[in-house]
Amino acid sequence: EDLKAGLLDIKATPPDSKSNCGGITLDHIKQMRVGKGRADDIMLGFKHTCRESFTCRSKISQPDEDRWLFGPPVVGALVDGNNSNIIRWRVEENRHSEDASQFDFLSIHTSQCKKDMLGDGQLLCGSCQHAKKRLFERFDSHVKIREGKFDPNTRHNILERSGSLQKQALKYHQRQSRNKSKKIARRDRVIDELLKQTGVDVKTNKHADFIFCDDVKVATQKFLERHVGKDSIAEYAFARSVHNHQVAKKSGVTAVRHCPLMIRLGVAVRNAMGFKGGLYNLVAKICGLPSDRHLRRFTVTNSNDPDGVMHVCCKRARELFKQKYPNAGRHDYSRHTVLAFDAMHAKGRFGVSRNTNELVGIEENAFEDAVIAQELKELEENDSEEEEASMKLPGIAQHFLVFIATTWSSEGKIQFLAARYGLKSITAPKLIRELMKIIIALSFYGFIVDMIAADGASENRLTFKTLANVSAREVLLGTFTKEELQGLPLDFKIGFPHPSGLYRNSITIIIGGEMPHWGKKFRNAFCNKSRELIFRGQFMSLDILYEIWLATGDADVAGGATLRKYKFTHDHFKLGAYLKMRVFLALQIPSQTCIQMIKDYCECPDNCDEIEHYQPMIELFDKVDRLVDIMNGTGFKKGRDRNVELINNPRHRHIFELFDILRIFEEWKNECGGFNEKFITQYTYEDLVWMVFGVAATAALYLREDGSRTMHQGRSGSDVCEHFFSMIRYVNSNPTMQQCREGASKVSSGLGMQGVAFQTE
Repeated sequence: EDLKAGLLDIKATPPDSKSNCGGITLDHIKQMRVGKGRADDIMLGFKHTCRESFTCRSKISQPDEDRWLFGPPVVGALVDGNNSNIIRWRVEENRHSEDASQFDFLSIHTSQCKKDMLGDGQLLCGSCQHAKKRLFERFDSHVKIREGKFDPNTRHNILERSGSLQKQALKYHQRQSRNKSKKIARRDRVIDELLKQTGVDVKTNKHADFIFCDDVKVATQKFLERHVGKDSIAEYAFARSVHNHQVAKKSGVTAVRHCPLMIRLGVAVRNAMGFKGGLYNLVAKICGLPSDRHLRRFTVTNSNDPDGVMHVCCKRARELFKQKYPNAGRHDYSRHTVLAFDAMHAKGRFGVSRNTNELVGIEENAFEDAVIAQELKELEENDSEEEEASMKLPGIAQHFLVFIATTWSSEGKIQFLAARYGLKSITAPKLIRELMKIIIALSFYGFIVDMIAADGASENRLTFKTLANVSAREVLLGTFTKEELQGLPLDFKIGFPHPSGLYRNSITIIIGGEMPHWGKKFRNAFCNKSRELIFRGQFMSLDILYEIWLATGDADVAGGATLRKYKFTHDHFKLGAYLKMRVFLALQIPSQTCIQMIKDYCECPDNCDEIEHYQPMIELFDKVDRLVDIMNGTGFKKGRDRNVELINNPRHRHIFELFDILRIFEEWKNECGGFNEKFITQYTYEDLVWMVFGVAATAALYLREDGSRTMHQGRSGSDVCEHFFSMIRYVNSNPTMQQCREGASKVSSGLGMQGVAFQTE
């Protein structure tokens, strides 16, 4: 009844002069004719609702690259409970002094409120007055949730906390400073104890808590062997674990802190069981060993490990392979793998261990104590001998480079993170050296790399051109006749021999293309101001398609793309820096929908354009659309509807279709006289050649005519790297190098390799 009275009967003094709608504020609530207790609850619900709007701000900004939809003075928004994408109310904040309460200057308006001029005796506009009841129900829900679960004082004090990040950061640094002092004291005690037991002094400096020299590990091992016995270290660790469990049981503690020797014993037992976590956990409960989950904190390749091949991840992939293919031979096709690599930009910071707060690295080779100690030593020498202006700080890693391996076979995909690096800059010599190491390492674990793939970055292209020494003619001429290969650039270099001595004479590694990136480059050529694309005498551009779309009247439909006939939007034609990077917008231009739109436009009696003027562009779009369908190859219903299947023999019909697609681009290039403003860029053309010849050469070399081997041509690109980066950016749109490495650690675990990002089925 109080709520009803508050909504319908407001006792307030009307303003003397007309004013604009100020929304629902604390002053507005105080003027309501309700009891004091009811007014306090409504004001409390108002404050909690405002805090909810601040939380919703980050959620609403997520789909738009963390860009806030509104400008000042809007500081928050409230979404509908049934649909999180619909904004119902917005929260505005008026200017006030720093010591004033923030909530006294907040107001809630409906999304339709335009702050119109109020009439005589009105306090709210029509839209705010109409939605007031639902908003007050939201106030009550906040109060009911907290009723009886918290102290009444706590309910109010939590709202009076400052939202300043500066104050929170100050308290955080104070806690860190206290913890640092405690750690330094513990460090000194540990050093004294080690000095007494081993006789080896420990080197320390002002930049880190611990930097041990190599003599400490050797001396510690000798001490254990001398006092415990070389063959009884495991027995000693087990006895210590039993003692810890007995102490924990007496004190009622459920968690036990295991010593490093016990961790190593648990790892040895689990490895002997073949990474079977369920069986090991049963043994661990009986014997008091660390659990499988606890061991993974130490054995899984994590963010603090040195750069390079992720050996633990490769071992797990080998175990998965043995379970799926127990009878696979050394040269079996199920071992053939495509190696994709890509890099993302990360914020440059020093790497710090979360467990010890130690400085663990700053560059690709600085994630080891010895390297970081040497770097700091050089800094100290420069500080003492040279001026501060001439000092050179170590480089900060800015690029997170990953290598992901995927098997070709369609019977069961095995996909895993093979290596990862944090680099200051990416160069072709660095990529060539690491590629050779990774390919040889994968052959040691039983995976045969027969294709490498990456996007069209300049360093990747230089890497491919430096490695490639086998032409398309050498690979394809034995499988296809000269007539079938006529009109193709057969002198183009597309591969190189396998670097491992075991496979050097039998395996040729092919360079693959990247279809999504190529599609964006092809579409962007139609809106490049420095180019005037001409094919078979007809001019082609994105502006022509935009004018056709406007002439069809489809742009006048305001209900959304789902109600339009051709499902195009202005974003397809008026491109900015962000829209040029959207793959689905790029690939919808050279599609059957666009071709149908052109034909409908020419058949309309109101238009005088003839279909012959657009026939070259229609034929080009038809070939590119078919290229996208083939490279997306799938064996499910979507593939059957588009007449696409997985390639299972060297002379598959899709390979001849790819040859025809490449021929039309060869015709276009010869007509234009080479690479000029009338043709696509040379980089785009070369990526197309690598894409077509990559699939054709892999099929010719490794598939059989009886169809017993099948390759999933959709795995020939580096899409899996982009998906991995998108997972990292979904959690943090601007991650540091440490956060990137932690993301790699999650997918390198047993559950991560079998999860959404790295499915094995």
